[in-house]
Amino acid sequence: MRQVDTLPPAPTGLFLRYEGFHGIASSCRARCYPGPPETGGPVIVLTDLDHGTSITNRAERAFWLAWVHFGRPWPCRFIEHYMGHTGPATGIKHLDDEHVDEIFFAGTSGDGPIEIRFHEGSLGPPAGPGSFCHPDWRRLDLALLKARLRAQDKPVGE
Repeated sequence: MRQVDTLPPAPTGLFLRYEGFHGIASSCRARCYPGPPETGGPVIVLTDLDHGTSITNRAERAFWLAWVHFGRPWPCRFIEHYMGHTGPATGIKHLDDEHVDEIFFAGTSGDGPIEIRFHEGSLGPPAGPGSFCHPDWRRLDLALLKARLRAQDKPVGE
């Protein structure tokens, strides 16, 4: 079974590594598409590659790392992307079809999402030196997202 990614190419991207559960090395594809503030600003998309802990289970940390890497843009939109599969279906529709969700993290008065910083010896979750908190997922229409991303043609910061 092969995974299929139909999102348009992004002007800025990387292979992002993050800490999974129990210290498991995990990774995803991170892309940043430009966007004006009136449409929510840049769009950061993390694509799950099935390497370690899923981006769903480590969204707070993985999106924070990508956001920092792309220069902490604000406003900004956060999109979780799972590729579709070709070949025999698993029989579980939401796993077979390519799909995207927008993630909203707890924020403060439009100034940006709340960042949690953990100090050595803290009793907080194993999120590392920084992360977002309280994610809320909302399913997006894949075709509409692809159309919006294709309309962007300049790298972030230009």
